[in-house]
Amino acid sequence: MDRIDDLQCAGLRLKQDSESYCFTSDAVILANLVKVKNGGVVVDFGTGTGVIAVLLTAKTGAKRIYAVEKQPGLFKLACENVALNGLDGRVVPIEGDIEDAPRLLGKGSADAVVCNPPYFKMGSGEVRGGESALARHESGEGLAGIMRAAATVLRTGGELFLIHRAERLSEVCALAEEAGLAVKEMILIRAREDAEPKTFVVRARKGAAQGMTLRTLTVTNRDGKYTDEVANMYGEAR
Repeated sequence: MDRIDDLQCAGLRLKQDSESYCFTSDAVILANLVKVKNGGVVVDFGTGTGVIAVLLTAKTGAKRIYAVEKQPGLFKLACENVALNGLDGRVVPIEGDIEDAPRLLGKGSADAVVCNPPYFKMGSGEVRGGESALARHESGEGLAGIMRAAATVLRTGGELFLIHRAERLSEVCALAEEAGLAVKEMILIRAREDAEPKTFVVRARKGAAQGMTLRTLTVTNRDGKYTDEVANMYGEAR
């Protein structure tokens, strides 16, 4: 069943199918951590319904955001969400696989790539059917394919912003380096002040020297309310 959600940001809205794949807080956090120069070009790998691409129009000064999605149902919703928010021309949905992005967009065409990928390797984690399965489980060459595609699409000095589960941190770093992307920042994300990080966001730059900063982002305080940083992401005034 279709529903339209308020993204609590610049009047933006998002149409979703409540019986299929719906975005999570990970997408909101990732969108808020992306940095790109004014007038830059961003590619959103695996855009789903387009939530990150839509949010980036308000969160960054990017001139154009290419939203790549291979699942027909989600691609259709992404196109509808571009129209719903009057973003035609600024957000450009592209139907295709992430690994085909270099061919579809051209080498060295982007200033930033953003990706909220499937978290689980095929056959691991909770197995679901349909679009939810492809949103949760890797296909094709998985993380390695994402890294190679990002490195090819990015210009020298361009950056990849990717969120993933903590247990795959070392794998992400190794594959990024193998693809020619130097990890420059690691943001560990924990649900509460007393919790272990469950996810992380990595910022990796093409053609850069090694050298990384590390910080922690906490979602809620001890009282269960959003921390100031996360409340700001959701547009909650303090």
